[in-house]
Amino acid sequence: MAKGKYLQLEMPDEFVVWVKTEDDLWFDSGSYKWADFVEDDKQPGVYVSTFIGMPFFLRVTSIDGDVYTVEDGGGNQHVYRIAPVSTTS
Repeated sequence: MAKGKYLQLEMPDEFVVWVKTEDDLWFDSGSYKWADFVEDDKQPGVYVSTFIGMPFFLRVTSIDGDVYTVEDGGGNQHVYRIAPVSTTS
């Protein structure tokens, strides 16, 4: 599944991302369409969407159910919950 540092992803067509805060709370970061993401051809496992105007990167280092550990451009780890839109209503 991994071709380097980051995992190759298979995502639902449309999904919601919640971000875990330092206080262990979750906030809704929005809903995204997988078709809006492209994989970086020079960095396997790095996905980016610019649909919302600014780049949104997914650099996933581990997955446990619906919990994804994601690395930002500075190497900091963040925890996301990702679920298909159909399961969030």
